[in-house]
Amino acid sequence: MDKLSFLKRYRKSIEFVSKEDLLNIEKKHISEKWMEVLIETNKAERKNKLIALWNSVCKEELSNTIMYLQENLLEFELIIDNGQYAVLYSVKSENDEILYYEGGLPNKSLHKLKNATSLVECS
Repeated sequence: MDKLSFLKRYRKSIEFVSKEDLLNIEKKHISEKWMEVLIETNKAERKNKLIALWNSVCKEELSNTIMYLQENLLEFELIIDNGQYAVLYSVKSENDEILYYEGGLPNKSLHKLKNATSLVECS
């Protein structure tokens, strides 16, 4: 079963965002930093940019998660479900299975969020 068919078993309206559609997304939906990561075509550089972005947003709070992604991330793609954009991470498990995780598109560092709202969030 392909990835999209698997995902549609759980979320009927989920779709992958194509490279062409990615370039037409309004900036209010996806930050410039995320766009730079998502449009990268070189797989190794794309992963490096993603890890750098994660580090810039929540390095201290999610250091273990970031390390796990560095070692086990296979690929990541932009998805849309009911008008909401997210990133789908394909990660290799300890049993060599492929696991899927969905994450938001953080635009601010935790430090800035804490100062602005007293809330801790890193999606």
